[in-house]
Amino acid sequence: MLYPEFSNDRLAALAYDLPDGVKSYKYHGDFAAEIAEIDAMLARGVPAAMRERLELECILAEGMMRDYALTPAKALAILRERYPTLPDDAMKTILASGFVDWRLVGGELHLQDDAVANIRKTMGPWLSQFGTPPKAGNDRAWSAENVPLLREKGERSFRFHVREELWVDDAFVRPGEALNVHLPYPAETETQREITLLAASHESFISNAAHRTICFTAPSEAGQKFFVEFSYICTARYTALDPDAVTSDVTGAEADLNEQYPHIRFTPYLRALAEELGGDEPNPLLRAKRFYDYITQNVRYSYMRDYRIIDQLAEFPALNLRGDCGLQAILFITLCRASGIPARWRSGSYITPDSIGSHDWAEFYVAPYGWLPCDPSFGGGALRGGETERCAHYFGNLDPYRLVANTALQADFDPPKRYLRIDPYDNQSGEAEYASGGLPSRMLSKRRRVLSAEEL
Repeated sequence: MLYPEFSNDRLAALAYDLPDGVKSYKYHGDFAAEIAEIDAMLARGVPAAMRERLELECILAEGMMRDYALTPAKALAILRERYPTLPDDAMKTILASGFVDWRLVGGELHLQDDAVANIRKTMGPWLSQFGTPPKAGNDRAWSAENVPLLREKGERSFRFHVREELWVDDAFVRPGEALNVHLPYPAETETQREITLLAASHESFISNAAHRTICFTAPSEAGQKFFVEFSYICTARYTALDPDAVTSDVTGAEADLNEQYPHIRFTPYLRALAEELGGDEPNPLLRAKRFYDYITQNVRYSYMRDYRIIDQLAEFPALNLRGDCGLQAILFITLCRASGIPARWRSGSYITPDSIGSHDWAEFYVAPYGWLPCDPSFGGGALRGGETERCAHYFGNLDPYRLVANTALQADFDPPKRYLRIDPYDNQSGEAEYASGGLPSRMLSKRRRVLSAEEL
């Protein structure tokens, strides 16, 4: 199934509540019956606003049917390939940990399709007693090394050379039909400069949109790959924060105090949580630190289903106390804004000399410092490892291992994408569409590589 024609303006309708009949099927996990109930309501006739909500809900329900096909028994069997002595009741411990995203499907518990990778990532020490653990990556080492170096030097810069690729899998190639491809491209920001296009597979257009991309248009062909190579310099600067120097001035940052439907929304619970955590603290820096501390101490890192099929991105981690880097960042942004502290989205990749992977974080505004970075997921990971100094670093400071492609949440491409995006709120690995419909991720293959990295 190709994605339908779609405008991002419609996403605000996700904030509307659903009729009881639809919700009953949805929360029982009978998504086929939920879609049938929606079809019946649309046939009877509903107001235009509710039609928008119900049509969006059909897209969500179809995604839920695809993304929650993994049973606990199947997940246990896959885990035993690496951890052969896992006991029969291991799934009870795994589910009790709170790390795993699950839903009822037809009244029975199903796990999100990335659950096995998530369990391996988040429960490695526990799993290791039942088999040989995988070799650890170097991401934590790069981050840990940065903290003392950045404080000593005051500033660190890297020049990265990156290659990104995307292609349509052979079964979904439509020879001769026009194919539009968007790949992420570095944005001009306070931390990124000297962005240089080095090579591209096709004639291209580079946008300056908040979701910055390089766009290709070409007839579809079997074996065709779209790629871009670029270089850029990323700089991290150390800021020693002094609460006594802080003022409440937000001049120039007022736009980042607003709600942004459907996800950056001051729901009754999030307002109450912001008030409870902020208390009577008048200093915006210390108030933001309370939000950061709450998230790093209480929200467990967990892989998530597609953002496209999550009802409310900021409230999900607040209610469930789990979420990936993006959900933690959106929760921090929303708590800050609800408390009168400007905050905004940053995303793209965490990139080191030997790896690159999708990543999201936040920035918040405090005078006289201006915009400061905040990475709750890195802070939480450091805290779980007993690294309190590294946790403290990621409130107000960052590292030089970033690629910023997106400077806002939920922004349009330029030129606009005609059909529903794989991720309407972010863009980290690229999108593609035919003239006749959008392509979901299962029809595409993607690859990103760091070709070189040099500290300056």
